Amino acid sequence: DYKRTPGVLRIRAMFSSRKACLVALVLSCAGAEETCSSDAQVDLPKEGQQLLQASIKPAFVEEAVEVSDGADASGKNQFLGCYKQTGGTCRLGWCDDWRKADCRDKRCVCAGTKCAVNGKCIEYSETSDGKSKKNNMDSLKKVLQEKSAKSSTAAAAKADAEAKAAQIQASGEEKMKAAVDARETASKHHADALARAQEAKQKAVTAQQAADEASASVADQIQKYHDQQDATLEAEAANKIHALEHATANLEKEAAAAEAADKQEAARLAESHHSAREAEHKAATSKLSVSEAQASADSAELQEAIEANAMAKAAAEAAAAAEEAATVKAQAAEVKSDDAAQLYELARENLATLSSPDVLAALEKQALATRLATDAAEAEAAATAKATLAAKAAADVAAVERAHSPRVSAAQSAVNVANERHIAAAHAKAAAVSQESIARQLWTKTFELAGGEHICYKDSCGRNRRDAGRGPDKCC
Repeated sequence: DYKRTPGVLRIRAMFSSRKACLVALVLSCAGAEETCSSDAQVDLPKEGQQLLQASIKPAFVEEAVEVSDGADASGKNQFLGCYKQTGGTCRLGWCDDWRKADCRDKRCVCAGTKCAVNGKCIEYSETSDGKSKKNNMDSLKKVLQEKSAKSSTAAAAKADAEAKAAQIQASGEEKMKAAVDARETASKHHADALARAQEAKQKAVTAQQAADEASASVADQIQKYHDQQDATLEAEAANKIHALEHATANLEKEAAAAEAADKQEAARLAESHHSAREAEHKAATSKLSVSEAQASADSAELQEAIEANAMAKAAAEAAAAAEEAATVKAQAAEVKSDDAAQLYELARENLATLSSPDVLAALEKQALATRLATDAAEAEAAATAKATLAAKAAADVAAVERAHSPRVSAAQSAVNVANERHIAAAHAKAAAVSQESIARQLWTKTFELAGGEHICYKDSCGRNRRDAGRGPDKCC
């Protein structure tokens, strides 16, 4: 039971439930041609407002709800619809100011991107649904910016780690290349030296075998050759010794002759002195006035001169004897030297006689074998030295590897960590891009739906309207 008054609808009866009351209110508003201000007179619950809007929900809202359901299955931020009908009527061509609505077909409808909320029109961006979607879009945009910044930082860190790893790898490769080249060079030199040593050793063995074979055939002749060679050397030594003895004897002879001449000269001088003293003695004797003491002294002096003369004669005779002995010794040395020379010549003749071509060939082979054995020993020593250098070069390579491997491993680990972080940041960025894109599309779609120009007020067309389909841009 209700009574209609101009501009005001008053409820006269109470129903058993609030929903029944709301149904009656909707029916009365739908049938009235004047402004329905029920929201101002009655405190409608939220369920009633949704029920009122659901009765006039346009078809495009269903599509928006489906888009929202795909974006957020939880239902927290689902699209609740931008309802254009405020529930009021405008019989005289205008709506109440507080509705901020336009009058269309005697109904108060929200224009542009405004939506009906609690009977009045507000911008869709100010509705709870619009705020939710816009805030969600803005927050996801901030998350995207943060993820993009983290992805850029991770990419820069990855590039830096790769650059450092490449630098360490290049540095290590240069050192390793130099060490490996040195090792290969040393190994090559060692191989060459070892090959030369083997070749020289083989030549020495071959030459020794040939020398042994040649020596076996002329062993007696070679022994005689060696004995004769020893005799020749002894003869040469004896000849040299005898020559030295002969020269020594000649020198002794010359010294003895010089000594004898000196002694003869001394004897001559002593004799001359004796003659002078004798003349003086005669003069002293002739002088009778000389005292006997002076005469005795002169006589003693004369006696000394006589003795000195005798000693000088004896020395001269001894010098002559020494000269004669030196002469004899020199003659004997000369004879010995001649004998030694004859022996040397005889030995040379015997050596020439014994030096047959076979013996000489065997001796040459033996000398060649000895020389090749010496060369082989020298080559083996050189190969040993090269082996030492090769071992040192290999040790250097191992040292470079030990020093470089930890740095390369650490750098590669850093690259792997940076790469994992970059991948994680890229995935997070991609997820943020996807979420931000979905939120932006949802906001754009719902905003476009909110601003649709063609609005269907009912789910079905009236008697005088043609059904052109459902959707935000289609109407009966």
